Amino acid sequence: MVITSQSQGIQLRNISIDPEPERLVKYLHKDHPNARYESSYKTGFSGSWVDRKLRAAGIKNIIVNPVDIPIKQKEKRKKTDKIDSRKLARELNAGSLECIYIPSEESESIRALCRIRKQITKDQKRLKCKIKSPLHFLGIPLPENSELRRQSG
Repeated sequence: MVITSQSQGIQLRNISIDPEPERLVKYLHKDHPNARYESSYKTGFSGSWVDRKLRAAGIKNIIVNPVDIPIKQKEKRKKTDKIDSRKLARELNAGSLECIYIPSEESESIRALCRIRKQITKDQKRLKCKIKSPLHFLGIPLPENSELRRQSG
């Protein structure tokens, strides 16, 4: 991940570090001790656990929807992590970023389990069809008590 540090709207540094909240916190405390920390990152596949870690470390953090981030014309032509980092820092400093809704840890866990269950059910139905199709093609009937006779997963 690329980090852009600013002070009073002036870019201080642009660095790449491993995408682990603990490393970011360690870097901030080492290179910018006693500073007031604010951060933002784009919503993605990783959920809200990073946000929780950053907030627990005393960093004011927001998660933003990528489509809500204002873009300059030249930023549309070229997209890199470094450019994205600078853009997020600039807009965070300007106060133009809006945080998305962050569910509770419990809600997020339940939602994840429901998604997994839905995917497993879908996979199970697909696999049953993969088994039944060749049997039907060969004219082999399914036994009366077969699990494959039920359509739903």
